Amino acid sequence: MKKSSNSCSNALIDNWTLEKVFGDYSLLMKKPTDEFQMILSAMVLWEEVCYFDNGCDLFWNIQLQKNNAQEIMNLFNGVKEGEEKEISSVAEKEYLDKYSDKTSIVARGALEYLYLADKHNMNYIPTGHRAEFVLENDIYRTKGGYFTRLDGIGIIDESIKKYYTELNQEMEKTQFCINTSCIYNYICKNAGTPKEMLEVAKELSKEKMVKKYRNWMQKLEGDIAINKDDYKPSKLIREYIDTLQQINHEFDENFKTKNRYDYSFGVSCVGIGISIPIHIKPRMKPHLVFPQKLFKHSI
Repeated sequence: MKKSSNSCSNALIDNWTLEKVFGDYSLLMKKPTDEFQMILSAMVLWEEVCYFDNGCDLFWNIQLQKNNAQEIMNLFNGVKEGEEKEISSVAEKEYLDKYSDKTSIVARGALEYLYLADKHNMNYIPTGHRAEFVLENDIYRTKGGYFTRLDGIGIIDESIKKYYTELNQEMEKTQFCINTSCIYNYICKNAGTPKEMLEVAKELSKEKMVKKYRNWMQKLEGDIAINKDDYKPSKLIREYIDTLQQINHEFDENFKTKNRYDYSFGVSCVGIGISIPIHIKPRMKPHLVFPQKLFKHSI
């Protein structure tokens, strides 16, 4: 994988994430962890989900073998870094210079993955304490990767959460409870095991509507990387957020006005003289079909 452009087609997850997910493999259907839901989303939104194949895979391989699911790792792409010592030393130096007050395994580890992702032109998606470290110290901004296609789908997740929060406020007794990860909601009903869910995610990533959304967001990621030092990224991001939030607004208006966006034209039937309504719905822009479908599926 060589670095070829400013936008990233692959995602990098760290070994901690895999340990957390596959260490609880047998419980994932009953208690899907945040890390598992993130991996499912990443598998849909990026062409490949990669991990650092540095020999530290014994724990999760044992867990997968116990559950007869070791072939799951074939769905991921292992990255062997021939220059890991160089990357490790650079990460170590930055850690000591700027973040020595932070826990080494968290801060230095996150920096190492960030440098590895940058070298291979990938988006690093940390979880847990490493995600907190990256966000609290605004490290993504220096790398130009602080708003990705996963953040875009997060706008839809927030819209779903807002919808059900408002709905529950209007209910006197019944309260709706829903997982607001729209990609997880979309996948879980089509699979009976964690392995099947990962396979469904992989197949979903190949669908045309997903590719359209992915390409649209990939353009934004590239623009952010190019313009990360001036005012343009915030303006670009705001435009994308407004566009995605509009999916929720249009649904609300459509629901409140009973298909306000359906236009009826009377067509006379020869010899009968009555009118038959023909409903025409405005065509959703191709890159918004997938997020719109996710939103409607969760409502």
